[in-house]
Amino acid sequence: MIREIEDGGKRFRIDTTPQVLGLECPEDVSYERDDALKPSVSAFGPTRFVSASVLAAKAKAFDDGLIAAVDLAAQNGAGSFEGKAALLAKLPGDIASAARHLGTGAAATPAAANLVQDFLRDERRSKPLGFYTWSPELERIFRQDRMMQTEFAGEADFAAAARAIHASPELRSTYEAWMSLNERLTNPFTRPSLRSALSALDRGAPLAFERGVAWAPPSE
Repeated sequence: MIREIEDGGKRFRIDTTPQVLGLECPEDVSYERDDALKPSVSAFGPTRFVSASVLAAKAKAFDDGLIAAVDLAAQNGAGSFEGKAALLAKLPGDIASAARHLGTGAAATPAAANLVQDFLRDERRSKPLGFYTWSPELERIFRQDRMMQTEFAGEADFAAAARAIHASPELRSTYEAWMSLNERLTNPFTRPSLRSALSALDRGAPLAFERGVAWAPPSE
């Protein structure tokens, strides 16, 4: 703790052991001002600094609002897209029946009702997140689509679903448009959808059941 310095031809030895350094700076209390919160980024004005975190939050809010609007439109149909609700009304099987019940309140088969009960007991699967909490309709869409991520229990259910879609060009067009929309809004799927099975049926090839395959798999 001894410092040595030279000055004017003389050498000094300084004992810094008892030395105490202090630093003083004004306290930032800007968050307590009445005008600290702004309704928009533009309200900060041309001379105010806007942090990257504020811009990131603004971008996130825009993205959330955009995807929420697209999800609502996709549920009810828009343009040439018939809509997920109309698609689910025509799909066979207990998973589709359970999703239909969660999304639109339609009656569920007894087996589908059991799937719904198990699903709702598991909050990690069924509890709406993020912008899906903004309205009851978005919450229903969240639960409906989460149910459609359920993997087929066996080869028979998988084959029945693939053949039902393949038999109806209109149904297939809506289904494939939905899968494409999901991937373009988010990321590639982590598990297979029915599109590979539909391609196999087009070629006349046997269906190959894959573990994890679902109506509408989750994205990365």
